[in-house]
Amino acid sequence: MKFAHFSHVWNKPGLTAAARYEQLWRELAAADELGFDYGYWVLVYVDETDAKAVAKAKPYFEHCFTHVFGTRAEGGIGYQRLAENHEKRGNPRGAEIARHSIDVEYLRDRGLAFVGSPKTVIEQIKQAASEGVFNTVMAEFNIGAIAEEDLMRSIKLFGSEVLPALRDFEPY
Repeated sequence: MKFAHFSHVWNKPGLTAAARYEQLWRELAAADELGFDYGYWVLVYVDETDAKAVAKAKPYFEHCFTHVFGTRAEGGIGYQRLAENHEKRGNPRGAEIARHSIDVEYLRDRGLAFVGSPKTVIEQIKQAASEGVFNTVMAEFNIGAIAEEDLMRSIKLFGSEVLPALRDFEPY
């Protein structure tokens, strides 16, 4: 029997995403003997080109982090409060990520979101999986107030171009 382990790596103090997963890997070393898979929940948007994907994803990411993820009651400032909480706890890296959570390019450049053409998303996943020691991507395509045609195009491109290219990829 296989189990997926989920860990929200954004909130582990003072570590990069790769270091956070390495720490998790060490903590769960015994889980390997049980046949665990290691999952990474991540926002994903795929489009025909990188430029189109980033341009389309920007407003969806902003909406997501200002109106969806625990921020509605605070008028869209929850991500700023999250940054303040990280600073108070002595976690400047977590605060930096929280402050930039509405910036799709920041998240994309750091492997915290997979956004781009099919080729780029394949490369992003392979790099993050190899660095972050996970073998299961829990892709979230329904980002914020994404238009249905954009959502369906992203899912279709992921299914027809990204998944086949990753089918035999095992990072560890």
